[in-house]
Amino acid sequence: MGPHRYSWMTVEELAPRIWSGELDVVDLVEEALEGIRRHNTRLRAFITVLEERARSRAVSLQRELKAGIYRGPLHGIPVAVKDIVAVEGVLMTAGSRLLRGEVPARSAEVVRALESAGAVVVGTTNLHEFASGATNVNPHFGTPVNPWKEGRIPGGSSGGSAVSVAAGLVPIAVGTDTSGSVRLPSALCGVVGLKPSYPAVSREGVFPLAPSLDTVGFHTLSVWDAAAALSKAASSPELAHRSDPFSLSAPVRSGVRLGYVRSWVEGSADPEVERAALSFVKDLEARGFEVVEVDLPEHELFRRNWYFIRRAEASEVHEHWILERPEEYGPDVRRMLEEGLGIRAVDYVRAVRMREVLRGSVEGALRDLDALVLPASPLTAPEVGTKTVLVGGREVDVYTALLSFTMPFNLTGHPAVVVPYTLSSEGLPISMQLVGKYARDHELLAVAMEVERALGLKKKFNELRVRTSLPPS
Repeated sequence: MGPHRYSWMTVEELAPRIWSGELDVVDLVEEALEGIRRHNTRLRAFITVLEERARSRAVSLQRELKAGIYRGPLHGIPVAVKDIVAVEGVLMTAGSRLLRGEVPARSAEVVRALESAGAVVVGTTNLHEFASGATNVNPHFGTPVNPWKEGRIPGGSSGGSAVSVAAGLVPIAVGTDTSGSVRLPSALCGVVGLKPSYPAVSREGVFPLAPSLDTVGFHTLSVWDAAAALSKAASSPELAHRSDPFSLSAPVRSGVRLGYVRSWVEGSADPEVERAALSFVKDLEARGFEVVEVDLPEHELFRRNWYFIRRAEASEVHEHWILERPEEYGPDVRRMLEEGLGIRAVDYVRAVRMREVLRGSVEGALRDLDALVLPASPLTAPEVGTKTVLVGGREVDVYTALLSFTMPFNLTGHPAVVVPYTLSSEGLPISMQLVGKYARDHELLAVAMEVERALGLKKKFNELRVRTSLPPS
């Protein structure tokens, strides 16, 4: 059994029960806290648990309901927040020793928006140090456990947030995505992950990694839930309105066209992941979706220009610490920051210029399509401590391999949604990624919702979670 009776219930399922009075907010929040108490020592999903704060807020929100005040579908919903996103009066570590004693006086704008919509923040979650990695192996706070299999990474950098949702502790968690840090852990932990367009959700109050790539996103149990979170957190009132899940729930128009990026996937993914991607395409075609092959510029072009921007901007943020207190970083993060210090200004400027060209290429490929389709990760969750993996017969460092299918869309800023699709022969999630037109997040969410519905993915993965008894005892 999961941590409590509301494990893996979506916001879409919980909200009507809260509105009708069938479900008391205080009971829901208390059960979330009980699940965290029971499982977090082993899962290491949360760094700080906000029991008294959450209880007090739950009581207040339940009083509002009795007075006839209902804030919408997030009213009373327990939410976890990545510990790089400020929560007023709560220690923010960013997963590092360097921020000891850092207590924000004001919550990040995304937290304020979600709380205004009725969400209850129950805690802050574990992450790869300073959000600067793909494994979430954290030397300071430990590595969160992938609920599907002990000893496998959850993915990073928002690993704790993904684990908190996958293990049934909360239905929504806030993450950040600079190179895939929402989508990758969502993929490896078998939940939905949304990276909105850059910068659809405000980054005010979020400790930066690479500011021109950083995006605030969400881990959820369904695309509907991701749309609900975005509709309350989006900076643009128009995008917030258009992303409302009630308006997106209507069937998508007929003739949806999707583009499969075969050239990136073939020979560059684990054979089991590649087979799953082709199966996904066939399943879509069998249900009336049109899927065509689409070409994008060489993947290496995206990776090289992303590399210069990602490393240089992160090193600028950390320059004073990496020069004066390098010993306080974990070795992998320190190495990346030191690399960034050596990047030439001309290479950075050229990469920024090329980003616009590549953004135009992706947008051009999407001109006659509703979304691009490709796996979220070229491999399933590796074992903790894995340094290199074999991809397409080549030995590649695990960081580069894991982020290869997500990173390009941080560079271009396009919205992307990850949906869990199937399990590998080892019982690990294999997830697919849908990428939409820039700043047309609502259209992407509508297509993703229809894909999820047509393939029965929400029901399928909920049954798999129950059958697998996540988190394992």
